[in-house]
Amino acid sequence: MPSQPTGHHGEKPSETLVRLIVERSLGVRVCCYDNRDGTSKPDAIIHRQGGVPLEIVSDPHKADVRLLSALDKINRRTEFPGLRHGYWVALTHKARVKDLEWLEKLLHQLEDPEQQDQVPSRANGYEFISRQDHLLPGEVRLTSGSGGGRPMPSPTNVVRAACDVLRQPAYADVLRKLAAHGGAERHAVLIVDEEKDFAFDWLREATSEDVSHLSPPELADEITHLWITRRYVPGLTVAWSQATGWQGFDWPGGHPVDELDEWDDPACSEDHKPGAVSAS
Repeated sequence: MPSQPTGHHGEKPSETLVRLIVERSLGVRVCCYDNRDGTSKPDAIIHRQGGVPLEIVSDPHKADVRLLSALDKINRRTEFPGLRHGYWVALTHKARVKDLEWLEKLLHQLEDPEQQDQVPSRANGYEFISRQDHLLPGEVRLTSGSGGGRPMPSPTNVVRAACDVLRQPAYADVLRKLAAHGGAERHAVLIVDEEKDFAFDWLREATSEDVSHLSPPELADEITHLWITRRYVPGLTVAWSQATGWQGFDWPGGHPVDELDEWDDPACSEDHKPGAVSAS
């Protein structure tokens, strides 16, 4: 059986999900490197060129953190008897989590041909509701998303907003750890939240063909590769390097919880010493 990576390395699920995204996008293994022993080191290593450092930057919205904490108490799932399908629902921080009777009523309306047109695709309490045929009838997986009711963002602001986050004093150690590890490639992955900056909502609807509208990032020398990904897929992950320009990677999988549970991610036995340079 595959190992269970979520929490397996002392990571947050969002950090493990980043490794899975980068691994699938590049087609090479991305292992957890920071074993939380108090030693300052990059979060992960990409298995190429002798070991490429990858640092994960998360700048969460505090209301979303509180929402996820509430969802964790119910294991991010619930069951509503009488439904014909299973669902994946992204709640916003305005949702009533302690009493989900409103959601149960909404899903029953969604399955009623006479009422389904009255259910909006997006509302204050949820970002989206997605029917999932692989789930059991009545099984509902819950995650967090942003709130609605704002204008569609422009791609011109996405890169600027990402670079603004990386320049914050709170993330100065990102540059330090990448520089200390060294190597020709030094990757930073920024996990973004639309609720924190609406510019990132562009990633929710964009496709890989839309990356031509993104401008080159203004990065510190310590970062050679920049990734930007939404905290809650589905959505587009974008990656930039001087050699390739922007590339887009669509989320190909199902619910992140299911994907992580099925991902074979054993502990890495390689040393990955800083400054290693070799073909792999």
